[in-house]
Amino acid sequence: MNFFTDALVMRSDGLRAVGPEFANPGDYELGVGDEVQLNLWGQVEASLSLLIDTQGHITLPKIGPVQVAGLRVSQLESHLRSQFAKTFSNFGLSARAGI
Repeated sequence: MNFFTDALVMRSDGLRAVGPEFANPGDYELGVGDEVQLNLWGQVEASLSLLIDTQGHITLPKIGPVQVAGLRVSQLESHLRSQFAKTFSNFGLSARAGI
C-alpha cells in the first residue's frame, strides 16, 4: 500500500475518502463538522478552534456567524479576512482546516 495514494482517511462526517482527494489539501471543500483553526492578532486577539455547525457556519468573536461550508481550504483565509475587515482595521489572521 502506498501511504500517500492508497490510504483511507476517515473524514469528520464519517465518510471514507481515498488518499488522492487529499493530494492538494487546499482543494478540500469544507463541510459540516470540519474544524477551522483561527489565530488573530492586533486589534482583536484570539486562538480558536471552531467546528462548522449544521448550518455551515462558524461563529467569529465580535462578528457572529459566517458561512464557510462549501469553501475550499485555499479560500478560507481570504474569506475570513474580508469578514473581519468589515469590523476591524488593524488585525492579522491565519486560518486553516483542523485535524
